[in-house]
Amino acid sequence: MQTPVDMELDLIGLDSPLPMLKTIEKLEELLPGQILSVKTSSLGSEQNIRNVINHHPVKLLSVQKEGGVFHFLIQKETALVAE
Repeated sequence: MQTPVDMELDLIGLDSPLPMLKTIEKLEELLPGQILSVKTSSLGSEQNIRNVINHHPVKLLSVQKEGGVFHFLIQKETALVAE
């Protein structure tokens, strides 16, 4: 079963650090719980996007590499509600 995606970002052909910067911009537009699909072919993108994931309130759902293209599924974390 495929995960439903709320926004797709095709960054194939862009050089680093543009894929990372554009991913950050799109993540800021997402609502909590929404999912972003990112495709990139930049060699540095795998590590750069993993760094974004480690430093932002998001969760990496999956990462795959097919034919030199990285496919990331990233979910924006739901905000914690203080009681």
